[in-house]
Amino acid sequence: MIGGEIEIAPDELSLAGPIGDLDARMARILQVEGKPHAWFGSAREAVRWWATHILPEGPVLLPSYGCESVVQPYREAGVEVRFYPVERDLSVDAGRVRPLARGCQAIQVIHYFGFPANPALFDLGVPVLEDAVQALLSPWARVHGQWAIASLRKFLPVPDGGLLVSRQSLALPALPEARVAGPLAGAQPGSDPGDADVYGRKLLARMAKFRARRDGDVEAWWEAAADLEVTEEELDEAIVPRAMSRWSRAALQGLDLDRMATRRRENYRLLFGLLFGRDPSSAASPDRPNAVAAPSADSAPGVRPAISIRPLFDALPESVVPYGLPILCERRDALMEYLVDQDIYTVIHWKLPPEVRRDDFPDSWWLFDRILTLPIDHRYGDVEMRAIARAVRDFAGRQ
Repeated sequence: MIGGEIEIAPDELSLAGPIGDLDARMARILQVEGKPHAWFGSAREAVRWWATHILPEGPVLLPSYGCESVVQPYREAGVEVRFYPVERDLSVDAGRVRPLARGCQAIQVIHYFGFPANPALFDLGVPVLEDAVQALLSPWARVHGQWAIASLRKFLPVPDGGLLVSRQSLALPALPEARVAGPLAGAQPGSDPGDADVYGRKLLARMAKFRARRDGDVEAWWEAAADLEVTEEELDEAIVPRAMSRWSRAALQGLDLDRMATRRRENYRLLFGLLFGRDPSSAASPDRPNAVAAPSADSAPGVRPAISIRPLFDALPESVVPYGLPILCERRDALMEYLVDQDIYTVIHWKLPPEVRRDDFPDSWWLFDRILTLPIDHRYGDVEMRAIARAVRDFAGRQ
């Protein structure tokens, strides 16, 4: 049982300290101290509020490779969106973007999987919303654009949490707080246990997932994972900006983000090496294509890969704390199903929104048809990385 949303242990349910003190400590932890910032229930809530209260009237330029939640806040705010092309390796040619940016009020730039975007995109003469949703633990993120967003719940054991950072003064929004599971999550005594929003249901599902993983209950684990998918679908409905919950603010205080970042990098390097036969810090030689390497001790004897499985990124720079290990596979859907049978939960980043037409952006759709993200986060270590590698290699050898 590997992958999916990060579990939350029931003994982490605590609330300590006045909210102002928590805000100050969170700002230090996430390296936004001294910068105007605001906390939201999610990154998309932050964008929805920003698009309504800060963004000047006019179109916004978005990358052609992104998920529904990238477009959703603008759609609901009535903001016109335009798109710029993204290459098959998630790189962006600033020269192709420059003419498209004319007349736009802002451009959104994504640090995909925690890897830095083309710096030239921040120098097009158009204000930039820096999307660090997949780069929360990368220290260089959230410092290039006029504004930046990040997501805590995608990286950390909290049910909610989004961050908006600004280079300008920011009138902090007075928003209702996200409600997470009534008194169970530290709400005021006497409150209704059922008085919880989608993040409260996400908290309970993450707790159930933790118990199932601890107890080795595969069926319960998949039930909790299915419940979490339902909460994500709820978030795809109308966006209601909320303030980050008091419980999530408190839970962040005890987390060792440096350890989490180190573990992610170590897992990425190990899994990359097991799959592709080299360390990601070294460049691939011309005679060694990026495909699943010859079998090692982690594969069945004599099994050789019959299909190509390649890394999306050829190297892991020292500055990057990766969100996951994205790979490319011509038979991606079959690989995904095979990994589910091995109790490994993988994710497709991302399903493209309907506004991105296949005929207009063929490279983005080419990538969508092949990409799959393997989990490498801090919950796991060598045992899980070797299990993932064995499953991927076994699939490649059997096709």
